[in-house]
Amino acid sequence: MINKKNKIEKNTRQLFHGIHSKHLENKKSLKRLQKLIDTKRFGVKNNFFNEKVCLDAGCGSSYHGSINLIRLGAKKVTGMDLDNTILKNKKKLKKILNQNFSKLDIKIGSVLKMPFKKDFFDFVLCQGVIHHTTNPKKGFKECYRVLKKDGYAYFQMNGKGGLINEFVMTYLRDYYSENKQFKKFVDNANQNNLKKYLLYIKKNLVINNMESNSFLESLAKLIDEDLILSLKDRICSPIYEKYSYEELKKDLKKIGFKKIKRIYTDVKYENLRNIFTHFYRNPNLKESKFLYGSGLINVLVQK
Repeated sequence: MINKKNKIEKNTRQLFHGIHSKHLENKKSLKRLQKLIDTKRFGVKNNFFNEKVCLDAGCGSSYHGSINLIRLGAKKVTGMDLDNTILKNKKKLKKILNQNFSKLDIKIGSVLKMPFKKDFFDFVLCQGVIHHTTNPKKGFKECYRVLKKDGYAYFQMNGKGGLINEFVMTYLRDYYSENKQFKKFVDNANQNNLKKYLLYIKKNLVINNMESNSFLESLAKLIDEDLILSLKDRICSPIYEKYSYEELKKDLKKIGFKKIKRIYTDVKYENLRNIFTHFYRNPNLKESKFLYGSGLINVLVQK
């Protein structure tokens, strides 16, 4: 019998397998995701990952974290996630990594109970994973356990607060779970469907003028598949824990992590999110806090 926690994990994995598989098929998504880890932003030497044995905890079906680590020079990378759906995109992954595919090892396991010995990895990447679990503190402890002394971990967590953040992460998530029509709309959303909606609006404008048409045409270009997949990530996931930076720091210090350093996002979006890039990069601005609260929290920590 599947208990409630296992069912949540299974549903989360099923959702993200679909999202990640589409990321692999979308050039814009891949281009963005493969720039999320960067030695310059980490403030470390270019050869930081050379000879390191790394874990991508919660690698997902797109393996973008594993791909990043290998391209940055890691000696060996283990990509781990909940079930064998992560094996379904193996052929696509081989094509992306080519001769470097031999550097990747694939394991089945939960971030809440990892199948590795203590003090095993030089670097642990857990990017956008622990906030989807039923026990985030246990996830952090497991990452700490498998990490070697003086080794580094990189966590990405969802922040709390802010107008846009709370609208998406609270109102839209609640509405998605309560309203069948909205759920169907989100579940079926893709770039072609949304373009049809915008075309319908354009045809039925009360005053059809050049300015309105130009706005709707521009909007259609800015709502791409990468943006839609990001929204599905935020709205559809069964669990999305929210942290403030202070709360996250406190939890990590209690576990034993030291040298906690916040890393700021420096991704160049090619869709509607490009408008907000300045606020992603500068989360301490009052305008950023108003819109996004704590923002997306990325931290580099040491054991």
